[in-house]
Amino acid sequence: MKIDIKYQNSVIGKIEYDSIVSFSRFCEENGFTLRWKLEDQTLLIMSGLDKQKVTVFREEKDESECQSKLISNFKHVLLDTGILIEERKGSDTLTEKNINIKWSDTINEDITVPKINIFYNLSPKHKAVKSFLENQLENLEVAFVSKKEKNNNLPSPTIILQCELPSDFKDLQIWSDKVSLGLAIGVCHYLCEKLNKSAQSFSPSCLMPFLHHDGENDVTENKEQHNPPPKTTEEKPDSSSESDLLPSKKDIDMEVFFDYTVYPSTSKNQFIVKGDLDMRNTGEGDLLNPLICIKVQPAELINVGGQILPPGSAGVLGVQSSSGMKGWKYMDSDWFEKAQDRGEYWIGPIDQLDIPAGESSALPHLQFTIEQPEEKTEAIIRGVIFFQDKNVSFPSNNDIRFSF
Repeated sequence: MKIDIKYQNSVIGKIEYDSIVSFSRFCEENGFTLRWKLEDQTLLIMSGLDKQKVTVFREEKDESECQSKLISNFKHVLLDTGILIEERKGSDTLTEKNINIKWSDTINEDITVPKINIFYNLSPKHKAVKSFLENQLENLEVAFVSKKEKNNNLPSPTIILQCELPSDFKDLQIWSDKVSLGLAIGVCHYLCEKLNKSAQSFSPSCLMPFLHHDGENDVTENKEQHNPPPKTTEEKPDSSSESDLLPSKKDIDMEVFFDYTVYPSTSKNQFIVKGDLDMRNTGEGDLLNPLICIKVQPAELINVGGQILPPGSAGVLGVQSSSGMKGWKYMDSDWFEKAQDRGEYWIGPIDQLDIPAGESSALPHLQFTIEQPEEKTEAIIRGVIFFQDKNVSFPSNNDIRFSF
């Protein structure tokens, strides 16, 4: 008998029933919170930082490309930590209990390197957040000036970041990755210190050696549940014909499908979808380095997140193993602009990934945020896996669709 193990509401594997006592003890010793759902034969594991909140304030005016990238990357890095990111407009009231972060940016014609003016309003019990944040920015070689906020009416802890950018700065993507990464790590370190939690308490990687991953039953259940309609040429992720998307050799084949769950959002105008893109090699030969294209339509209504790193951060945040760096990354440094423009997210493994015949791999812990449109339309999420060395591709068996 096996128990399903979920981390932050996403299935990460199964464990034998006779191992559950030692496993649950290991989880508690490492700072996780456990919630039993025995009626579903499920153990839900929550991050040690679950329910901790960070409130991010956006500008009321049209936000800049820099601010949009910073906030998007910041949310992305913290996605699996359990920390709740709450977004508000600039005129909304700051909260007493959350960490409050306000962003703004301006163009400075007199500088050649970006810098950040950081204003703090911190009570004595929150002073540590300053050192944690600044240590990370220094490690990432981000120039900043630390200042004390004169407005003492602001709640503590409040951090205000005023970014000054050169008029012609070409490395905006790398710089914004560094800033958002430094801020995210600094916040995590502060909360761990405050709550006396270890780094393992908000990462599921330490749980993986205990778990089994025999998802064949899930494949059948997923296909029956979603029962996707037959594909048409218009539903393919690009203009290629259907024959171009089929494998060219009989010994090369793959099953691809979305395994997902729809969750309610705190916003009445949003839907949250969490799940995995599963890949099973059903052919006779190995398949090497899958290149994944996730295509969303309409692009302006759907945001994609998950455990996918920007190219500049992959070497820092990837999980190191004996066989190399594990994890997934966006393939282009300007992935955000291409996604906004074409609705295509191109994703590949950080290091070489070999999927032997009969075995499976997955792009795990995807999260799609779907905004409800003002007019009737259909939101569609599709996936296609490419293997460039064999010149073959495999579309997902099912799409994720919302009709409004």
